[in-house]
Amino acid sequence: MPPDPHGSMPQQSPAPGAPPGHPDPEPEDNQPPAPARDRVSMRSEILQPVVLVGFAVLLGVVARVPLYFFYDYLVGVRGPSPGLGTAISMASNALLVCFPVLALAMVPSLLARQGVEVDEHGITVVQRSLLWSRGRTASIPWRDVYFIKRAASSGSKLMLEVQLSRVDHELRMPGWARLVLAGETKLGSTSPRSRVLFTARYHLVQDLEQVLRNARPDLFEAPPAEAGTPAARGTAESQWVNLRWRMMLFGTIMLVVFVPANFLISRETLRDISLGSLFLGLVCLGTTAFMIWVAPRMFTHQGVSVDSSGITLVQESALWFAGATLHIPWSEVRTISEGVVVRSTGEGSGRSASATVEVMLRSPDWVSQGVPIWASVVSRETQQSPASPEEPLTRVTIKPGNRFRPRVVEALHAVRPDLAPVR
Repeated sequence: MPPDPHGSMPQQSPAPGAPPGHPDPEPEDNQPPAPARDRVSMRSEILQPVVLVGFAVLLGVVARVPLYFFYDYLVGVRGPSPGLGTAISMASNALLVCFPVLALAMVPSLLARQGVEVDEHGITVVQRSLLWSRGRTASIPWRDVYFIKRAASSGSKLMLEVQLSRVDHELRMPGWARLVLAGETKLGSTSPRSRVLFTARYHLVQDLEQVLRNARPDLFEAPPAEAGTPAARGTAESQWVNLRWRMMLFGTIMLVVFVPANFLISRETLRDISLGSLFLGLVCLGTTAFMIWVAPRMFTHQGVSVDSSGITLVQESALWFAGATLHIPWSEVRTISEGVVVRSTGEGSGRSASATVEVMLRSPDWVSQGVPIWASVVSRETQQSPASPEEPLTRVTIKPGNRFRPRVVEALHAVRPDLAPVR
């Protein structure tokens, strides 16, 4: 676009998909005045971690009571059994230890300096690092904010909703601010736009709303209704497939059963000075440490988002896990197909098959960051069509399992039926 006769730069067009009522900020006099810097602290009071740990200890004690009633019942039916007593003791100790340990792991993230900063550039969500809690900083420029409103969650909890016209899929948020991708249901609400939900104590949400309203009152005005033009390729309605529950069952069994069992075995075997017992004890301790290290990956918010911009594999950060998010724009997707991963069960010639979704990209070495644990990347695929030794491509394998693969395929077909596997 040529410059105007006065030599000023041409005005920018609204972002693709943005309605005419809420265009990007203009560089001329029509742009709202630059807001003054302001900050709202979201740091927890010291009493909150104390209450959290105390409640966790109480929960661990109360959870042991049904075990003892169960033990008395079995003793009355079968008689005393040393093995049964050991098993009940292990389970009760696990409950007494696991809840307080998980609560203590959350304390640094509550006490770290954190809050929302607002200036002429946009909104910045900040959480400083403290001990094993990783710091997080997420910047949302004003040009990406579509609309701001107050809302109530399903539990009648006050929250502030910041709808986005464009989303940075690499945003890392603390617990009181959650990036919710388009089409995903969170806290009882769903939106066709990606959004950031701020949930905290009532007066903190009120303070944040007032700061944002002072900075950009125009963003609190209801945007005009968008024209309902049909999508060219599919419904174009954003889809979300939650994969959290697939990992949570294994994670719960791992923490409640295997971790305490390994710890108790290592404690007993390390008392023996024999080489074999020492080796077994060290192996059990190492296994316990590994299980605790991977536990946040099992319980964190995770899933597959499909919208008009592309495919996003999400595994959010939690405790000492930094998180892993991969966004694949449609322009980079060449083919999508269904696949199967076959693994040996370790029992003779036994095999187990797990359903997958294969996404072939248009160029090799495209993915440079980490991916969720239920996905894998081959940077230079040469064997699977349409790749070849002369034209290597990047292959991304999504492993939702046999139960969840139909949901992933259905989500892909709803948005891009021209690329999705034939159902």
